[in-house]
Amino acid sequence: MCQQRMQEPRLLDCLHPLCLNCVKACRSLAEDSRDDSPWRRPDETKGCPTCDHPFSSPEKPLPPPHYPLQHRILIDAIITQQLLCYCDGCHGQVQASLHCSTCLRNFCENCGAEHQKIRTRTGTHEIVALWQAKRFRRTTVCLDHPQHSLRFYCIACQQVTCCECMWRESHRGHACENHKTAGRTAARILANAVQDARILLNSLLVNYTLKSFSAVNLYRKRFSFRNQRINLQENEKQFLHAQEAKQRIEEFRRLETSRHLLDAISLAEQLLAEGLGAEILCLSKVILKRLQKLGLPVQPSFGISDVYRGKNHPGVFHCCTFCSSGGKKETMCFCQGTMPGGYRGCGHAHFGHPGVKHWSCCGSTDRNSICTQWKIRNPPFFSF
Repeated sequence: MCQQRMQEPRLLDCLHPLCLNCVKACRSLAEDSRDDSPWRRPDETKGCPTCDHPFSSPEKPLPPPHYPLQHRILIDAIITQQLLCYCDGCHGQVQASLHCSTCLRNFCENCGAEHQKIRTRTGTHEIVALWQAKRFRRTTVCLDHPQHSLRFYCIACQQVTCCECMWRESHRGHACENHKTAGRTAARILANAVQDARILLNSLLVNYTLKSFSAVNLYRKRFSFRNQRINLQENEKQFLHAQEAKQRIEEFRRLETSRHLLDAISLAEQLLAEGLGAEILCLSKVILKRLQKLGLPVQPSFGISDVYRGKNHPGVFHCCTFCSSGGKKETMCFCQGTMPGGYRGCGHAHFGHPGVKHWSCCGSTDRNSICTQWKIRNPPFFSF
């Protein structure tokens, strides 16, 4: 949009990249255009420059960083020597010329020869030239606190946070888990969504191949004999043109959805192949939400992996209320367990907790049981 080199790319809701300065400019422009100001130029866009997808309101947080594109920009800067890499084995600032593809460390000629002799369970480390490297070791830092890395996943807010963010009022007291554990759960959910997206993409393309303009061909065959003898009446011509226009619009929308699905699948596979746990957590929710808008029945939010939902219960099969609700104080459980500090639900080793996993709606410890309280009571705080 600004016709300059991409700096600090952000991932929009439509999965297109845009630099941070352009995102801020477009969001402010979209906010000003709501007033229908006569000073706005007609060529100014209100959404994504690529697909014209509307931007989120300025009150919402900025889009997350486009980590795969950031990694590509980093690799390009290192290969073109715009960014210097120093040897990880030397004490001084010795420029690196070799790269280990196994442990993602950079070495000079001498340290690289010594490192190549190391043998692990997977075999000898592979040493390549620095310009042939495909991945580099990096750390995902917090946008609010750049001096801290993203190490936690807040289950209640469903956000990747650092240690400083967990002490804030917005995340304090919420249940959290390690970003690596949550990242593996998110990667598994995203991989399953990619498989379902491929099935949907194949069905759209096959439907386009087999039924493309079938109605038009049918009407053309029907009126082919009459076209040779007499001219079509005016209403028959209009009906034929309307059917053809409708068919073309449907095919265009189908191909457009297929193209968006292909872009989402490509980004998700690249994220799963090269992304870190914190990066997958940050971007998987955006990708899943995009797949849901494209017609894929997926759940864009996910929490701790120990929570299970069944068809025979309105609640959840959990270890305790504190973990399954993300630390919410008002959430209750049928086991009538409570915790100090104003928590109305059960917790590990606290009063009323049965000591095993159980259903929040009826208290049963059998995962495959049928809820005994389904028709008697179904309070909203049992199903979160």
